[in-house]
Amino acid sequence: MEDDPPDFDLPEVLPFTKIATDDSAYKTWVFLYPVYFDSTKSHQEGRRVVRELAVPNPLAKDLAESIKILGLSCVFEPHKTHPRNWGNPGRVRVQLFNEQKIPLNNNIPTRNVD
Repeated sequence: MEDDPPDFDLPEVLPFTKIATDDSAYKTWVFLYPVYFDSTKSHQEGRRVVRELAVPNPLAKDLAESIKILGLSCVFEPHKTHPRNWGNPGRVRVQLFNEQKIPLNNNIPTRNVD
């Protein structure tokens, strides 16, 4: 029956973050995995930012909270994992640009970290 509660625990949902079920609306948004910002990982292991800007063992929910502080829209996907870091699940999709490719936050003009 559709009104019965599920037989499993639902993931923790941040009150200001969406969890994607249909990702077609978010397909142009940028993916962010925790490993991109993990200071304990090398570039070969998946880190994308310089070690000085990275933090040890970040979580996807922490990324989502940080993105919301920047005033950007994001979707938390707790079931997704990075192929090189499957032990730390979760991914965040963030909308950096509108449909006309204009940055939504003037302090973040590109997806690259300088």
